[in-house]
Amino acid sequence: CRGLKTNDGDKQMPTRVIDVGSQDEPSLLRKLIETKGVPGKYLCLSHRWAKAPRLRALRSNLQEHQQALPINQVPPTFAHAIEITRNLGFRYLWIDSLCIIQDDENDGMFESKKMDTIFEEA
Repeated sequence: CRGLKTNDGDKQMPTRVIDVGSQDEPSLLRKLIETKGVPGKYLCLSHRWAKAPRLRALRSNLQEHQQALPINQVPPTFAHAIEITRNLGFRYLWIDSLCIIQDDENDGMFESKKMDTIFEEA
């Protein structure tokens, strides 16, 4: 993955994270990336789910989200988290509804089992 940098103290990142770009590259599209187990630093967003979430990872939109997240569908909470992540100097953000494929039972079970570690190592 382009832009993933490792440091000795970095922990393994979750399977998928949102690449929020950087303050130096404000035009860079926010997108979902597969980390392939690369170590790195990331932030997590813990949030209350909406009754009918507008934006979430599904098998049908995964490739689209890996190209760019649809900015017009990003809820304000997510948009603020992306902005804060950038402002704090981090490049990667984990949000469960976007980083766990919601209509894939295997992915959901696999990733849900790691949530405690995902939050702990953020």
